[in-house]
Amino acid sequence: MNSLAVRQLQKKKKEKEHFYQYWAATGGHDLSIVQAASKAILLIPDPDLHLILSRQIGDDGAHAIAFRERIIALTGRDLIDDIRKEAERHWEFLEDVLYRNWLGFIAWELHYEHHILPQVWFNKLTSTIGDAVLAQQSSERSSDDEAIHRVTIKNWYKLLLFPVLTKKMK
Repeated sequence: MNSLAVRQLQKKKKEKEHFYQYWAATGGHDLSIVQAASKAILLIPDPDLHLILSRQIGDDGAHAIAFRERIIALTGRDLIDDIRKEAERHWEFLEDVLYRNWLGFIAWELHYEHHILPQVWFNKLTSTIGDAVLAQQSSERSSDDEAIHRVTIKNWYKLLLFPVLTKKMK
């Protein structure tokens, strides 16, 4: 094999490793969402919010499982340790902001469900390596799930704030 072919194989191997690590990181991101939403259920005694968050926990847990299972199918490797480490990185950054009080949780929720959206779309549009199975799963389910999370948490927050704002106006 000539040196050009060897370099191309090495590049392809390196790109695949980055691809797998990206999905492990995405799985870790979703795992951290599952953990955060679970903590919020204990923090905020509101059954409406509990139902919203139970949907989010299930959806994001399913997304993380799909990423994990797809990488196992492609590589034979289970990246659960990488997924766990990525979730831990989120917690190192966030510390206890999410569960100090409900305002910390809402700030986090609005960030993760709204602020991060442009980055997700940018990654989708600019990615040069993809996986048809994950792309199909994303288009069939994940996009709808994420839209539901955004709308329901925003509506819950508006209902929470509306009485406070109305009182201050009087």
